[in-house]
Amino acid sequence: LLQDHLDEMDVGERDEFLEVVAKDCERLDRLVGGLLELARADVLRPGAESADVHAVITSIAESLTSATFDVEVTASDSGGIAAMSVETLESIISNLLGNAREHGAARALVDISTAGDRIEVRVSDDGPGIDASHVDRIFEEFFTTARDHGGTGLGLSIVRALLEAHGGSIDLVDPSSACFVIRLPAAPL
Repeated sequence: LLQDHLDEMDVGERDEFLEVVAKDCERLDRLVGGLLELARADVLRPGAESADVHAVITSIAESLTSATFDVEVTASDSGGIAAMSVETLESIISNLLGNAREHGAARALVDISTAGDRIEVRVSDDGPGIDASHVDRIFEEFFTTARDHGGTGLGLSIVRALLEAHGGSIDLVDPSSACFVIRLPAAPL
């Protein structure tokens, strides 16, 4: 429309169309970035990297905390060392906490505990929760309830793929508080 009718449009109409184009470009950029991250997760071969779970999660919590969103991190012990890179763990936790913030939560809770060769991370929030009709689809690629706000529907797919590549897992244990339990492999001592 801009190409064909630029000279006929008033400034307000042009600005409106340009804003739509800019928002769609931003969404496409996020979509392509998400697809690249998902592709990398699908072919990921874990190495000997390790990440201090408590330190990584605390750093992410501090970076996401604002006047409208707070993250509380608790740990029953030191939190453990996960058998994955810091970047991988950051991607997993950032996706979950970012989802909480984007879906209206004011507060997220992250609890870390260790059990044998596993580190368990429980993430929940005070947002609206996950609608029962969506529970079976939340890990599907491209499924999103936030498309109008730029959601791509790739975040939880990426999280699951990254965890599975490292021998970990993620489960939704309470839809009402969007409570997820992540099980990370502990790095060998």
